[in-house]
Amino acid sequence: MSQSDFLFIGFQIHGIIKSRWLCFSIPHREGRLKEVYEQKTALFNSKTSINA
Repeated sequence: MSQSDFLFIGFQIHGIIKSRWLCFSIPHREGRLKEVYEQKTALFNSKTSINA
Protein backbone atom coordinates (compact mmCIF):
# COMPACT_ATOMS: atom_id res chain seq x y z
CA MET A 1 0.00 0.00 0.00
CA SER A 2 1.54 3.29 -1.09
CA GLN A 3 1.37 6.57 0.80
CA SER A 4 -1.11 7.98 -1.73
CA ASP A 5 -3.47 5.04 -1.09
CA PHE A 6 -3.22 5.65 2.65
CA LEU A 7 -3.99 9.35 2.20
CA PHE A 8 -6.92 8.56 -0.11
CA ILE A 9 -8.48 6.16 2.41
CA GLY A 10 -7.86 8.63 5.25
CA PHE A 11 -9.64 11.31 3.25
CA GLN A 12 -12.57 8.98 2.53
CA ILE A 13 -12.94 8.05 6.22
CA HIS A 14 -12.83 11.75 7.16
CA GLY A 15 -15.54 12.47 4.57
CA ILE A 16 -17.75 9.66 5.90
CA ILE A 17 -17.40 10.86 9.51
CA LYS A 18 -18.11 14.45 8.44
CA SER A 19 -21.24 13.48 6.46
CA ARG A 20 -22.51 11.35 9.37
CA TRP A 21 -22.03 14.28 11.76
CA LEU A 22 -23.92 16.55 9.35
CA CYS A 23 -26.76 14.02 9.16
CA PHE A 24 -27.20 14.23 12.93
CA SER A 25 -26.82 18.02 13.16
CA ILE A 26 -28.93 18.97 10.12
CA PRO A 27 -31.85 16.49 9.88
CA HIS A 28 -33.64 18.24 6.99
CA ARG A 29 -30.61 17.63 4.75
CA GLU A 30 -30.40 13.96 5.69
CA GLY A 31 -31.70 12.64 2.35
CA ARG A 32 -29.05 14.50 0.32
CA LEU A 33 -26.27 13.62 2.78
CA LYS A 34 -27.32 9.97 2.83
CA GLU A 35 -26.98 9.93 -0.96
CA VAL A 36 -23.46 11.43 -0.73
CA TYR A 37 -22.58 9.02 2.09
CA GLU A 38 -23.65 6.03 -0.02
CA GLN A 39 -21.58 7.27 -2.98
CA LYS A 40 -18.51 7.71 -0.76
CA THR A 41 -19.03 4.29 0.81
CA ALA A 42 -19.31 2.65 -2.62
CA LEU A 43 -16.16 4.45 -3.80
CA PHE A 44 -14.30 3.49 -0.61
CA ASN A 45 -15.39 -0.15 -0.89
CA SER A 46 -14.27 -0.39 -4.53
CA LYS A 47 -10.91 1.24 -3.69
CA THR A 48 -10.42 -1.14 -0.74
CA SER A 49 -11.23 -4.23 -2.82
CA ILE A 50 -8.66 -3.15 -5.45
CA ASN A 51 -5.99 -2.88 -2.74
CA ALA A 52 -6.92 -6.18 -1.09
